[in-house]
Amino acid sequence: MVTPGSAGFSLDMGRFQRTIEIMRTQTRRGSVALLFVLVLLAGCVEPGANVPKEFAALRTAEYPVRTYESFSEINKIQPVPAKLDLGAGALLKMALFSDGTIRYETIPPANYSTLEKKVDHFFAHPGLQKSLALLSYARQLKEGHPFRINPFVPYFTHRAENSVLADQKTGPAALVADVLVPKSGFEGLLQWQDYAGQSYRFPVRVPKSWVPMSGLMLLFDHEIFSIADLMSNPEKNLLQDVIIHEFTHVWHLELLKAQERAKHTVEANKTQVGHDAMIVSNPSLAFSEGLAIAFEALYGTTSSQMMNMTPKEREEFFGSRSARLKKDLEFLVNRQIYIRKNSYAYNLYDFANCTLRLIKARDSASVGKQADMSDIVDRIMRGEKVDVAEITRTFDWKNFEDRFYGDAERVSTKTLRDNCHIDSPSRLESKEGFVASLLYKLITSGALVPEELLEQSARTPSRTVSSDAGMRAERLKRFRAFALADSTSEPGFAYLSPPTGRQPANNDERLRKIERNFLVGFRSLASGILQAQASTLQAFLSRLLSSDSLLEREQQIRVAFEVLRVSHGSLMEAETPEDRELQLSFKDISTTKERLPAIYDRLDALASARELERVIARLGQVPAVYVQFESKFGGTKRMNLNLGHHLDLIDMFGENNKAIQARAKSLDAGQYFHSDVEFLDFAKAIGKGVIAAKMLDDAAAGIKELEKVDPKKLLESARTSSLKN
Repeated sequence: MVTPGSAGFSLDMGRFQRTIEIMRTQTRRGSVALLFVLVLLAGCVEPGANVPKEFAALRTAEYPVRTYESFSEINKIQPVPAKLDLGAGALLKMALFSDGTIRYETIPPANYSTLEKKVDHFFAHPGLQKSLALLSYARQLKEGHPFRINPFVPYFTHRAENSVLADQKTGPAALVADVLVPKSGFEGLLQWQDYAGQSYRFPVRVPKSWVPMSGLMLLFDHEIFSIADLMSNPEKNLLQDVIIHEFTHVWHLELLKAQERAKHTVEANKTQVGHDAMIVSNPSLAFSEGLAIAFEALYGTTSSQMMNMTPKEREEFFGSRSARLKKDLEFLVNRQIYIRKNSYAYNLYDFANCTLRLIKARDSASVGKQADMSDIVDRIMRGEKVDVAEITRTFDWKNFEDRFYGDAERVSTKTLRDNCHIDSPSRLESKEGFVASLLYKLITSGALVPEELLEQSARTPSRTVSSDAGMRAERLKRFRAFALADSTSEPGFAYLSPPTGRQPANNDERLRKIERNFLVGFRSLASGILQAQASTLQAFLSRLLSSDSLLEREQQIRVAFEVLRVSHGSLMEAETPEDRELQLSFKDISTTKERLPAIYDRLDALASARELERVIARLGQVPAVYVQFESKFGGTKRMNLNLGHHLDLIDMFGENNKAIQARAKSLDAGQYFHSDVEFLDFAKAIGKGVIAAKMLDDAAAGIKELEKVDPKKLLESARTSSLKN
């Protein structure tokens, strides 16, 4: 199902590519008339570099990338405004030579517009400064050097040269695009410190040869809000959270090689089922979005701001917002809260019992009575014939939306746990909310922190023991402390800000440990993505749990434990009695606590046998059977049928017979169609063969069109990632 909210916060690459094609078509018509302009521009050369000798010396020398323990140690990336090179010469070149690149240049501080000065000031927000530090850290790990990186990140906002993109009304978005490349080096005010702690501040012009592939930001107005309006009240709006989200996309995609990045772009766009925390889309989209949501939930501001408002403050805050923007704000806080509570493992499409709001939608089209939506669902589940038109009216967009967002009371974690079934393991890897929950838990639990540092965070230091039994007891003691710690106590942590209420005497030390554990865990996370070239959850976890993992043994055990805990063991194949026992140990919180010694022993045995990957054996099993059709709920939908729900099947076929009900139950249980042929045979058996054949053909045609974006062409125009000193 398509659900609202985040589509405005992430650039639609298909839409972007179509914009480029329109530009190319328009310029071909007048290409001859512009030839003279191209000749005039041929003599332009890049202006000379202006790099301080101190910075050049740091780049020349050999330095390892430190394991940072404080944000203050990391040289932050500097955002700089940029403008597109879309003059007559550039357009003519695109037309005559089918050049797939658009060149841009950064703007020197003296030429900043009024809005760009405000944006520059806005980036001083503490959450954004942390995000810029993480972008720097990821770039350093990618290049293997703390100073041989692009120290800038360009952003585009309103000015005449950027109108082609601004007119798309994308809202804030991130892009690591081989189609957008710098025309020259980057220019701006650079602040940094060397490894001795000496600080510098210089205006610099970095030469083009020093700039590896760089991500960039679009800060344009959305259809329902303007950037200027969002910046007017920086402590109580969604812009920080959105930028934190988008910067996570930047460093993730920068960690991927150009080939993997191009492949990821195609895979992420193969389904068209929306983009939201409870949506089941595909493994590539869900991983990149889940990663971004995890960091947004970790140190975003909107959720904590809105949760801590008094009723009067809330009324005042929302009084200046449109109804649509109010819902988008609610969307943002909604998903942050449920990510933090790990609630997206459930099948939220079980409308009778499992939604995020205590609300009952009504059929406004009913005459003389208001039909309760739950009645309709009950009729569907009983196998009664339900008219598609009636379902469409009942699942009116506004009402359907309110099942997840709206003014009704949010359900508690306990309510979800008591009423909801765990979603099919075949769906979890493709649900960005689940991915976000898992990644959030991995980094906040301390699972990615090496044993030595994690032990230093514990309240009681360990004893030195020599016997095997003593060592086992000591490791189990540490594991219990890790497993039972909530997200607000050592060695775990919740947010990178002081707790509310009474401040403990050792609060400064507590916060120092929180910050250190977070940054050490971030290094493991980013290094794992880099090592695995991960754009799916399976690729990422497989590398962390493999025999050649960068993690030490106890870290791997803790990672496996968190995977089992967040997924309730559903990603594991219970091939042996021991596996089944381990799986059942995560059916609820109390059982997990009771069985911690047995859980540790089993994970320790799997680690010894180098078989920890068995806890994620059910990831990546589901083949793609793509179908495309016109949804009764609006718009074209292309999806992997094997990741669908009961309502998707009704939407596809226009009815709800017993065969469709049985198939829906099998999908919920994790069973699937093994091929297009198997699906076609099923459709023929229920008299829907012609419809099914068309859905398969339309999906194949849509994906073929998508794959025309040739990765080889993207590689030809990509910036090289090798640096020349």
